Amino acid sequence: MCIRDRGFIAPVILGLLIGQLRSKRFSRVVQTVTYMPYFVSAVVCCTLAAEFLKDTGAITQLLTFFGAEKQNWLANNSPTFWFINCFLGIWQGAGYGAIIYIATIAGIDQTLYEAACIDGASRWQRVWNITIPSILPIVVMMFTMQIGLVFMTGFDKVLLLYMPTTYEFADCLSTYTYRMAFSTGNDFSLSTASGLFQSVVGTILLVTGNKLSAKATKLSLF
Repeated sequence: MCIRDRGFIAPVILGLLIGQLRSKRFSRVVQTVTYMPYFVSAVVCCTLAAEFLKDTGAITQLLTFFGAEKQNWLANNSPTFWFINCFLGIWQGAGYGAIIYIATIAGIDQTLYEAACIDGASRWQRVWNITIPSILPIVVMMFTMQIGLVFMTGFDKVLLLYMPTTYEFADCLSTYTYRMAFSTGNDFSLSTASGLFQSVVGTILLVTGNKLSAKATKLSLF
């Protein structure tokens, strides 16, 4: 599930995994390594991806050894473009997004885990019955905040990765609005309507998501 440009599930899973590491030093190293890509410019990230995935790129050449067709993968009229875009977003943002979950896990009362150990609970039973319920309010809050921005999915990366020949299947609503406003023709009326549509529907999704969360989990953002 890819919400905005870094996914939503990936940071939660990464935070849970890092929270289960026993070595604090190793945990800090893993956390540092995973959130460092967040500080890499989207321009640099997308330029490298375009170079590696073009028909003469290193990754493309490697894939040809395994029988893949030699092609520009970003120009492939298939879900490949969106898989690459989503992968780049998760690679860049998962570590940074996991910080809030790691901090929440670190603040859980350790006596709960000790009591569970005495009762014979395994590590994954402790995760399921203690860790996940403890971070659930944060998960609900983050989900509610992000669902209202679903139309902002990877605007910068899509804009940097796609090309005129891939507009048909690579466009998202935010890049379409941008093109209508600033490309040849400058259709400001259509771009304004598109931007208004994003705002209205985004607000509806935010309110609806909050109500559904309140009904399903008894937790809500407002």
